[in-house]
Amino acid sequence: LRISAAGGGPGAPWWQGAGLTTSPAWSPVNNQVLYGRDLVGIQRIEPDTEQGGTSLVPPQQGGYPDYPAWLPDGSGFLYVENGNLFYASIQGTNIRQLTFFVNEYVHQPSVSPDGNYVIFERQSGDFKLLWLMEWDNPTNMWPLVQGRLPDWSRANPSVPAQPTHTPTPTSQPGATHTPTPTSQLGATSTPTSTPTPPANQNDRLYLPAVQR
Repeated sequence: LRISAAGGGPGAPWWQGAGLTTSPAWSPVNNQVLYGRDLVGIQRIEPDTEQGGTSLVPPQQGGYPDYPAWLPDGSGFLYVENGNLFYASIQGTNIRQLTFFVNEYVHQPSVSPDGNYVIFERQSGDFKLLWLMEWDNPTNMWPLVQGRLPDWSRANPSVPAQPTHTPTPTSQPGATHTPTPTSQLGATSTPTSTPTPPANQNDRLYLPAVQR
């Protein structure tokens, strides 16, 4: 059923068929819906225009593809089959397996609003953890917290700052240095050097690191 946010009831069903499973997903960019269907796989329909549906991903790994999750630009989607996470383009081509879990199972993938990450349930026995993964670089994944049924906020994720390289102090030709006294509580003043900008804009300066 399709229901208006203005209320007034759902009206007539816009698609009917046997075997509709879970997790219908409406496209973020147009009027298309992905859904999983028993024995058929992931299908795409366009309400009011495509009553039969178009098959995109038939069963590939001995399971039933389900839990489609759109990429924000509508270019493709992630889905789950046989306990692992897969990617497919919107045409159902370029299918790639992203996880290779054994005796563990992926459920409920949810893609970040910037399209770079996916969070999902990773189940082992009765225990479920939420894992975060850079879906286009699936070797980069890590656990977050015990839980289930994740869903992203609409803000882009905050990525931890990467360590930066501090260059070794070197002398720079063409730069002059003016001593500037600095003081520290409980220590005597020690002159430090403040470099002045070089005449050539292509020159580089390295500030010395002082350890007290």
